[in-house]
Amino acid sequence: MDAFAEAVLPRLKKYLSICPVPRYGLYKSAERPSLSDDTRKALIIALVNKITDFEHEGFNLISSDPQLISEKDISWLIDRLTAETDGKIVLSWVTLIWFIFRMDYHEHFESVYWAMQKNKPLYEKFHALYGPIELGSSEAGDMKTRFAEREKREKDRFIREANKKQPSLPSVNSRIQKCLDRFDSGDYGAWWQLCLEMTIEENNSRYGNELEADLTHTPGWKNSHEEVKNSIIEAAKKYVYNADAETGKWLGKNILHRPALAGYKALILLKKHDPGFWNVLTADIWKKWASIIVGYPVSAQDDINRELICGSSPKCVGELS
Repeated sequence: MDAFAEAVLPRLKKYLSICPVPRYGLYKSAERPSLSDDTRKALIIALVNKITDFEHEGFNLISSDPQLISEKDISWLIDRLTAETDGKIVLSWVTLIWFIFRMDYHEHFESVYWAMQKNKPLYEKFHALYGPIELGSSEAGDMKTRFAEREKREKDRFIREANKKQPSLPSVNSRIQKCLDRFDSGDYGAWWQLCLEMTIEENNSRYGNELEADLTHTPGWKNSHEEVKNSIIEAAKKYVYNADAETGKWLGKNILHRPALAGYKALILLKKHDPGFWNVLTADIWKKWASIIVGYPVSAQDDINRELICGSSPKCVGELS
């Protein structure tokens, strides 16, 4: 495989197919040689060990013809990273994961989140994406660059991918239940992730409009059974009491802070579905969420939601005045 990798490297640098059609018309175009999955992965491992300037040349493994690495390889790449002991090669695997990472893919979002808890290089590369991102920052610039590169890759390989079978996706209900289970175990950060999961349409891998303040308008709520809806409402109560808007991390910084947004959504949900609980919220609770009540991204619908809160509770009005 090392010899094959040596032969492939110069072709990758020139954007040539690594499995060219043999000469003299012995094969039809539909019979272009291809790589088995085991051969493909063995070749990737060999190339990762041979590429010296991975930040610049590693991307060729994704833009190659045929494509050596795709978004579907995220779990395998994380497994390779976890098994690697050579510090330099570890950074190469982290870079590959960075190249293919899709924030709007559920599997990517969750797999990298858990893996980076145990892998320092992966954490250093990705942790900013799981927290507040300031518009105009280097992190925002990196995301924009990666998005442009991804769009180009997808356009270039559109024809090749058109007939490929799409991987099966976990149901929206299972995603929501997983977040609820994590929340019940004491992970309050699972609430804002739950709010994201609820925006996904069934049989889709992309998050929807995360600025929708009313969770009852999301596909996740509409497709949930009453028992699950009740669990979501109970989780909203705990989040409002135990979490915090973390105002210092985002107020006045042009940042969308998901934990704070999720608190606003919890208040809206409780107002609609448990007004008795909502009406006895103490001044201290209103105080810690007041910043996001007035700072939630403005739209016509959000104005209605803010009016719903501030017009119905003297305690809320007092904190916002």
